Amino acid sequence: MSFSDQLKARKQRQVTSFVDLGANRVASELSTASSAIAITGSDAGGSKSTFRDNDKENVYPELSGFLEIRIDDVSGRGIWTKSTTNGGLKNIPAGSKLLAIEPHVSALSTIYLANLCSACHRSRGPAHTSLQRCVKCKKCQTHDWPAHKHECASLQYWIVASTSTVDSPETQSEDAGQGKEMGSSAKELDLMQTHRPSLQESNHRSMTMLAHALARYVTASDTPSPEALAKLEIGSARELLDIISRFTVNTFTLTNPSLTAIGVAVSPLAALVNHSCIPNAVVVFPRSSAVFAAGSDPLEVVAIRDLAPGEEILTSYVDVSLPRRLRGKELLDRYHFDCGCRSCAIAPGVGHVDAREAMICDREGCTGMLALPDHGRSVLPTCPSCQNSPSVDIASVLDAVRLGEDALEKATAMELEDPEGAMRYTSNLIPLLSRHIPMTSHPLLALYRLHQTLLIGQLSQEVQISGNLHTGSPAQSSVEASALNPRLPKERVDQVCTIAARSLSAILVVFPDGHPVRGVALAELGKLLCVDVDEDAKGMEDLQNNAGPSTMIRDGFPAGAERLKLSRDALLRARTELRRGFGGEGGEVAREVEESIRNIEKEWKGWQRVISQNTR
Repeated sequence: MSFSDQLKARKQRQVTSFVDLGANRVASELSTASSAIAITGSDAGGSKSTFRDNDKENVYPELSGFLEIRIDDVSGRGIWTKSTTNGGLKNIPAGSKLLAIEPHVSALSTIYLANLCSACHRSRGPAHTSLQRCVKCKKCQTHDWPAHKHECASLQYWIVASTSTVDSPETQSEDAGQGKEMGSSAKELDLMQTHRPSLQESNHRSMTMLAHALARYVTASDTPSPEALAKLEIGSARELLDIISRFTVNTFTLTNPSLTAIGVAVSPLAALVNHSCIPNAVVVFPRSSAVFAAGSDPLEVVAIRDLAPGEEILTSYVDVSLPRRLRGKELLDRYHFDCGCRSCAIAPGVGHVDAREAMICDREGCTGMLALPDHGRSVLPTCPSCQNSPSVDIASVLDAVRLGEDALEKATAMELEDPEGAMRYTSNLIPLLSRHIPMTSHPLLALYRLHQTLLIGQLSQEVQISGNLHTGSPAQSSVEASALNPRLPKERVDQVCTIAARSLSAILVVFPDGHPVRGVALAELGKLLCVDVDEDAKGMEDLQNNAGPSTMIRDGFPAGAERLKLSRDALLRARTELRRGFGGEGGEVAREVEESIRNIEKEWKGWQRVISQNTR
């Protein structure tokens, strides 16, 4: 999409102002939209209406036939399954793809610009050498040129002349990166929600800076004139802020197939899906097709459990492994609402312990967990197992959690630039927190997952590898990589496997059934167990798995055929989870898991022959 194309489309319709919509935002948006849109009467409950499009190709043409847009008095517009399917009631099974959309706009984070294609988001390598790139801006040229030709001059201006401290519009503006041609998208973009009137004072400065950067970018001028902006039908600073607000509120995290965040993407239709901290669907970029197509990286919304007719589609806008207070803060700061889902409505306390914000009972002989209290709470929590309050100083536990959260933020920022510094944070904080909170609690789980990534990166530096096991790599993740060269020190590999197994045991508790994080974690453990080692196992002690018994969760891992079997078991389970979490056949990660399973089965047959010969 380009501003020139947007201008052409806008001339064909009445321009809608989104200034001062206030509490009646939904009604105002709909009343000023195209006359092709009509709202039917309320349902029997009187609280929902169906948003009908009498000329479907003009608005939301990619909406699936079994879905419809409704308006709820509380949550506004949303996407729901239709009450009937083919004349009768029918559930939509888990793993179904509800939407598959090429984003209107996508942009990579700055750190990935040198390693990933800005249009298709794939890494540079022999498999994709046929891609044609703009020699100035590195694009999938053939696919992207119709839009890129309008932005190329602005990007060149920013590269040469920009003195702004704001990040390049390659990662900030609505027009940068890969876009689709204008058509019905003009109406979709104008119907996206803006929260400019309700912006908090703390956000004003950053939004104003972004507005100035956008004005300079679209006019390719250090001092944009009102006349230049007027040609794009941007008539005021408020309209610039509306554009920024609309895209800030409605962006999705762009991820690679193994869920590493690499940028942002915008899809007005997918943005209609409302939030719940107990989601029944997820937004993913699985690269479902094994056939490469320039500029193709569709956003898909996938059901992670069976959906009943007339049920609302809900995804989580935030990381569901976060505790309630942090989820609520992010939702309020960025999306301007308080969540009222069951997970947020039930306050932790007596009779309810949320594993994401819990502490370990320190009473001798007790293995229970109790709710982690908030700062300033005068009443101590009671362990539901032993009915006693903890003897530990609660303030010291809360201080450790706060210290861990600060360390996690710093270590995450240092991950790529200073992995050794990040490792010092994770190595110091994990033992401290493990004394007080369970693996499932924040920030311990997040620190474990980051520590796993750093260990893999460290191992990759110590040995010659084919591929790249570093999960934070701009090019690949651990499940996308080839196995390490054989005969690595077993204790080093087992260290990483142990961390991966412990993380997995908590992930299976915290993330709901069907969530793709589960499948990716299983795939990572299975791939790590594929690594050949040069010593026999010294321990076989099982790790506690709160999700149920599992022969693959271990503190010590065997070598040889038994290790190979554990790897196969993990990958087979990963394949099932990936097909549910990413839909269809499970996307690119599942294809690589399939290949690993085939290779393991070939090697397993070799081990069986050796065992058979030795037992004769």
